[in-house]
Amino acid sequence: MNTKFYDIKAISPITKRETTFREVPGCHLRQNDSGELLFRYNHHFDSVEVITATLVPEAQMEAMKNYCDKSNF
Repeated sequence: MNTKFYDIKAISPITKRETTFREVPGCHLRQNDSGELLFRYNHHFDSVEVITATLVPEAQMEAMKNYCDKSNF
């Protein structure tokens, strides 16, 4: 698995409350000119300021993948 995923804490653009967004792909994160970390929530809200970003361990992502594969969804 080569894509990194992050748990992102940010102010939700929908509810205006602090929210944790789970397993956000690294490709949805970027830094602006001021060095602030932003993530793309969707095409309407593509610059949501990140409060914290925590790398999700690769073992956890692999375990979730294996669980879904075994569950035959």
